Amino acid sequence: MSDISIDNVLVRLKEYRKAEHLSQSGIAVRLGVGQTYYSQIESGSVSLSYKVLNKLYSYDCDIDYIITGICNRSKDDLFINILKAYDKNAAMKLYKMMIAGFYQMWSWNMEDHWEKCLYSELKAMNVLSMNDASFDDRLYYIRITNGISQQKLANILGIGRTKCGKCERGQKKLDAELMMLLHHKGYCLPSFFFEEYVGLREITYLLERDKEKKDRYYRYVKSVRSNIVNYKSELQKRGVI
Repeated sequence: MSDISIDNVLVRLKEYRKAEHLSQSGIAVRLGVGQTYYSQIESGSVSLSYKVLNKLYSYDCDIDYIITGICNRSKDDLFINILKAYDKNAAMKLYKMMIAGFYQMWSWNMEDHWEKCLYSELKAMNVLSMNDASFDDRLYYIRITNGISQQKLANILGIGRTKCGKCERGQKKLDAELMMLLHHKGYCLPSFFFEEYVGLREITYLLERDKEKKDRYYRYVKSVRSNIVNYKSELQKRGVI
C-alpha cells in the first residue's frame, strides 16, 4: 500500500514540476494561480485543492501517482478513442457495457490494494450508470455500494456530516488529502474524481498483464460495439433518432 503522508504527495508534486522543466512561477501560470499561492501549496501551507488537481489532470499529470505514489495506468487510449467515435448517448451505453463486462470477468485480487480500489470504483460506476445518475454523485455511489453510512464516511474523511453530504452531491470538492484517505481505506483511486470514463486506463493496464483475458475482453468489446451499431440503426429505422 502507498504511503499516505501528505508530505510525500508534495514531494511528488515538486518532482512533477521539475520533470516538466517548470519553475514555481511557470507551473503557477499553467495552473492559473499566483506564484505565491503555488509556493504555499508545495510548502504545505495551503491544501492541494480539487481545482488545482483537475488542472494538473488536464495536462495529463498522473493524479494517482501524485497522491498515492503508485503508477498503474496505461498510456494506451484505445478504449477511450473507441468511445469518442460514438455520439454521447451511444458512447455512454457502450461504456456501461464495457465496465460491467470487465467487472464481472476479471479475477479480482482483493489482497492487492490497488485492485481493491479499482473494483470498488467500477462497482460504484456500474450502479451509477444503471441509474443514469449525474457523475457529480460519484462519492455518493462509492458510499452506498460499499454499504457505509454517511456519518461513517464523514468520520473517515474527518469532516462534518453536512460537508460530507455536499461532497456527495458535488457541491464541494475533495482535496488531495481527502482523496488520499479514501484510497487508503480501499474505496477508490484519486483519478476516480477526474476521469470522464472511469477505470478504462486502469482496465487496460490490467489486461496488458494477462493475454488470455485481454483477448477475451477484446472479443467482448467487439461484440457489444456491434450491438450498439445495430441498436442505433434500429432506432433510425423507427424514426426515433
